[in-house]
Amino acid sequence: MPPIKLMMSKQPPQRQSEIWNAITNAVRKHQDAKSGAATLQNEVIYITTKR
Repeated sequence: MPPIKLMMSKQPPQRQSEIWNAITNAVRKHQDAKSGAATLQNEVIYITTKR
């Protein structure tokens, strides 16, 4: 189960609906008008070491 669904499963149904609506509304700001696809920018910091 994806972490978001695991976290949400502990919430009552009404609260789950509120959270999903908030996520949906936030993602719409990043949605392409033609395709409907949403692109979210993020940054990954990846460090690897060797002994």
